[in-house]
Amino acid sequence: MASRVLDVLKYMKLQKLNLPILLEALSWTDETLISDENARYHRTQLLQSEELPLILRNWHQPPRQHGKGVRTKAAKKAMVTWAASTLSSTIKKEMTALKPLMRNSPCDRASAAAPMFWSLLRQAACTPAQEKKNTYKSPDSTMLLIFGMLSFSRSQQSCKLQKLLTVYFKSCALPTKAFDTLHAVGITMSQKTAYRLVRHLSDTAHKALLRDVESYSVLGCHDNLNIAHKVYEQRLNNQSHFDSGTAASITVLKAPDVVPPDPNAARLKRAEGTQNPITALDIYKMEAEAAPRLHQLYIYEVLRVLFDAPDFSFQSYDGRDDSILNPPPPTEPLPTGPEFRTHHYMLDTMHIDEASYEGNYRVLTSCWRQIGVFTLHDRIKLSTTAILLWVGDQLTVARLRGLKCYRSQDLNSFQRMDFIRELFGWFHLEIAFENSLHKQYYGTRAGFGLVHDFDVLKRKGLHSPSIKGTFHQNLRDALRHIAEARFRNLWTTVGKVKSLNELRKKTPSQLHTIAQSIVDDFASTAALVRHTERPRKRQDDVWYRSVQFNRDILPYLTLDKVLSSGDVGTMKDCLPTLTFRFVGGGNGNYKVEMLETIQGLKREWPEDLQRFITHHGWLVNPSGQPNSFISIDLNEEHDVRNLKDVFGLIGAYATWENIGAMSASIPCQQRVKDHIVQQLNHFSRGKTHTSPAHEPDVQRLQATYETGRIHKMTPGRRLDGTAIAKDFVGIGSATKKLVKAVEKWVKNRTSTYADVENWDTSAD
Repeated sequence: MASRVLDVLKYMKLQKLNLPILLEALSWTDETLISDENARYHRTQLLQSEELPLILRNWHQPPRQHGKGVRTKAAKKAMVTWAASTLSSTIKKEMTALKPLMRNSPCDRASAAAPMFWSLLRQAACTPAQEKKNTYKSPDSTMLLIFGMLSFSRSQQSCKLQKLLTVYFKSCALPTKAFDTLHAVGITMSQKTAYRLVRHLSDTAHKALLRDVESYSVLGCHDNLNIAHKVYEQRLNNQSHFDSGTAASITVLKAPDVVPPDPNAARLKRAEGTQNPITALDIYKMEAEAAPRLHQLYIYEVLRVLFDAPDFSFQSYDGRDDSILNPPPPTEPLPTGPEFRTHHYMLDTMHIDEASYEGNYRVLTSCWRQIGVFTLHDRIKLSTTAILLWVGDQLTVARLRGLKCYRSQDLNSFQRMDFIRELFGWFHLEIAFENSLHKQYYGTRAGFGLVHDFDVLKRKGLHSPSIKGTFHQNLRDALRHIAEARFRNLWTTVGKVKSLNELRKKTPSQLHTIAQSIVDDFASTAALVRHTERPRKRQDDVWYRSVQFNRDILPYLTLDKVLSSGDVGTMKDCLPTLTFRFVGGGNGNYKVEMLETIQGLKREWPEDLQRFITHHGWLVNPSGQPNSFISIDLNEEHDVRNLKDVFGLIGAYATWENIGAMSASIPCQQRVKDHIVQQLNHFSRGKTHTSPAHEPDVQRLQATYETGRIHKMTPGRRLDGTAIAKDFVGIGSATKKLVKAVEKWVKNRTSTYADVENWDTSAD
């Protein structure tokens, strides 16, 4: 090989040729050699040969000869210069190809639009060892951000990624200084643009709402919003103050099972029903029909306490698949799935205090404008062709009902607000239930009242009922833990075992029998009646109070469960028991709400309106997933929290005008926030805090109950007056008390409504 190469070189010298001249001539510089078949053949043979990569590599960096002196430079400088020029040209073309993507929606298509640049960045972002080791972490997000920053530097119109990150950081309450820094390095837009984007999102949400209002049924909700405005330099016109406003929202009902009710039939049925109010007998009948279904739910609730106990270890229990241990089927479940997901819009927050009748009227007037009711034609269409459900807390519902009563003889259905059906929120009802239990069973430490349990658990801030802060969550947790400890104690008492682990030897049928015995003998009105029939000297006040608490806590636990599972049939079954509780406990406000709801179900709501209200006016499902239902007023409380804390404005921007302009964008901001977290941050942090383990608390309570023998009859044990809990349900279900409550409610409610339709066009 070497001799033949040397012979060729000698021949080239004779022809006055060298390698540079030869290669230049073959490289499309000589017209004759471009078309010559022999030259074309040898040129193609060189350029398509397998040896060419080795040739170029050796030209760039020849093999080093050790001990021979200075390393040969070869063609490294020329080749590096050529490679840099070629790479620069390729990157420019790829950055131009990226421009449409960065103006519309940056995604994984960026790697296909700029494969060379993407490959270079990946090699720069990962060492070979990392490429092999990392199976979960990927540098793709970092590389996409680099693409976005470079595209934004080339053109401010290529800023889709920056806009997305701007909305994300704005939703995370990023300080202005941090925004300025990130904008300077090309990661986000400016702070000024952030507020412009939020306003644009609000405008887009308003337009989408108006389109949906034209096509679908909707329901509304509003609640008060209290904001503390703080200043750091006081002046006459710059003082810290506490201000009140109103947050409102519209839920668009797009589920396939939505059937709008007939408004004319609803008006006729209401007119008929107002002349035929319910009686105490109707409530008793409703309670009797619901009792068997609730009894089965109570039994399963007692079983669930055992199943959740670590000592029992249900997952390894041999009879865990027995059908007798399955939960009872739901009475009237709501459907789930992506198509049943709630479509929620927030309206502009209003600087209106809604505590008064006038305030509520102004709030409704503002809401009508925001959903596109401007002209006389719009008012006629709204008030005569649809039924609008409006949800709120008890005060809001009472104010709306009072407004309708006051305007019941006005000239047309819009002024009379005939098209509105005001509904209480079940979240606030649950709070009222908790406060009623707190009032009833607070008791004394010696009498094993709630105050005793709070002290044992060291739960602070639960000694006085409140509707502010975390009181609801803390009381809810405490009641559930107390109930769990009590029913665990009953399992060992009735099952005649020392520990729950021994119950694993029981068959499923035996466990179900024990659970039924617990409900019938230690958590029922019948057990209380049997005890009161005993001679006084053989009665045990501590045992009686414990059984009464067990009976009253089961409806609370059941209601709490069905609110999340979406069983509206069981929610209806709970109404009579709740009525007895609020009548006996002296809660006149929620007594009225219970009676109004039963009146609607039994007298004033046609079947289509009943289904519309119970299936779409009580609960919503933001995700469409099973066991993810929440009450509508709780959803509104989430909006209030977002306005005040999560997406709240601070400083000079925290004016009512800016808060109102930002409100409608919050659902979209939340979706952007969730999207970014899912794409970039899903491997490091969740969306919720982990709840501390409550097992030590339950075990501690269970030990005190065992020591106090609260479920073991000890004749002669007495409690003084402050330790004895009144039987709210027993008092409220007494015929005389219930009849009087119903008669008072009938006397105070509106019984006649005008039915004229006199539309004064001059007032439009």
